[in-house]
Amino acid sequence: MAETFLEAIGVIGGLGATYFLAPLLIFTIIFAVLSKTKAISDKMDANAMIALIIAFLVGLFPEASQFVALFIPIMIMMLIIIFGGVLVYLFMGASSENIANFFKHPGTLTFFLLMFVVVFSYTLSEVFPQTYLAYAGNETEYSPELFAGPMGVTATIFHPKVLGTIVFLLLMAISVAAIVVKPKG
Repeated sequence: MAETFLEAIGVIGGLGATYFLAPLLIFTIIFAVLSKTKAISDKMDANAMIALIIAFLVGLFPEASQFVALFIPIMIMMLIIIFGGVLVYLFMGASSENIANFFKHPGTLTFFLLMFVVVFSYTLSEVFPQTYLAYAGNETEYSPELFAGPMGVTATIFHPKVLGTIVFLLLMAISVAAIVVKPKG
């Protein structure tokens, strides 16, 4: 019996559901986005065919199915936590306009985007641990224990080159914001 949410997903994956649920989910998401935005075509048939081809390609690669099977539950848990936070604020007397303004704030969008990148990076390090090997430091041997789980992401994020790049990009973003944004006075 599964005791946690991720173990329950593991039980479903053990039954083989991962191999058809991941392409089905990808098909649904891509079809919905293409139909809503009409980015490629106004015709539903063309959008369905493009979504079906991409879903079929996802189904061909087991790593893509593993990625989706690990990424989606974490994102769903984050959405449940966000929804719970919104409910708590509503019960405390906040108006829906206050909550809408909170989600429209650029800092909130930045935070959610950062969380998405962290979860995406974690999922990639779980599915493809060998790609993060180059950023581990001075290790001469491959050690799966070093790159499995959250430590693979940690070894990647806290590598000096990655940290230097992040600091450089932050300084550039602050510089551009200082040049572009006009004072309110």
